Formats: sequence, C-alpha cells, structure tokens
Amino acid sequence: MLVGTVLFLAVVLIYEYGQAGGSTYLMLKSLHFHLSRYGLGMALAMLVIAFVLGIIRKDDVTPWFRRGTYVVFGSMVIQTVSFIFVEVTASKRPSMGSYIWGFFLMVGVIVRCFGTGPSA
Repeated sequence: MLVGTVLFLAVVLIYEYGQAGGSTYLMLKSLHFHLSRYGLGMALAMLVIAFVLGIIRKDDVTPWFRRGTYVVFGSMVIQTVSFIFVEVTASKRPSMGSYIWGFFLMVGVIVRCFGTGPSA
C-alpha cells in the first residue's frame, strides 16, 4: 500500500509539473485535488476491510490493516500541507466550507478521544 501511494504521488507530481509549466502553486493545487480523491478511495477501502475484519470475521486489527491506516493518515497529512500552501498563496481564497468540514471532523476526533479515556 505504501509503495502504491508513493508511486501514485510520483506520477501525479511528474504529470502535474509538466501541465503546470513549472508553477509550484498549480502543481500543489492539483496534487491537493488528486489526494482528496485518493484519500476518499483509500478510506472507503479501509472501511470495507474494517467491516469485514471486525463485524464479519470478528477478528482484531492486523499488522497490514494498521499499515494501511498509517498510509491513509500520511496522505491526509500531505493533503493538509498542500491545502495550507494553496490557501496561503492563492489570490482567491478557497471556500469556508473546507474550514467548516475540517474543524467539524477535528471536533469529532477530539470527542472520540475524550470518549475512549486514557489507555492502561
């Protein structure tokens, strides 16, 4: 999964660099777009795998599933960095919807952290 992600990023960066005419802004804006689709696909795949492992097979987290989770998280970090760069350098700001969704999801993660409590 990690190798596939690195290859995906390399292909997108090489392709978009040529399309953007060397513009870092356009290249990262396009990378942000592609990573959003990639992240959604990976998250959906991980949801299906989690459902099969946890609900159908009544199994625990496997090392491969954990690695997949790290890959999804890493792509989200790259997505965030691309978004920040695009937001700071854009002449026209992205819509507030991005911020609303981002903070809404952050609140959900924080509430989830409170709900699980400290681990032993």
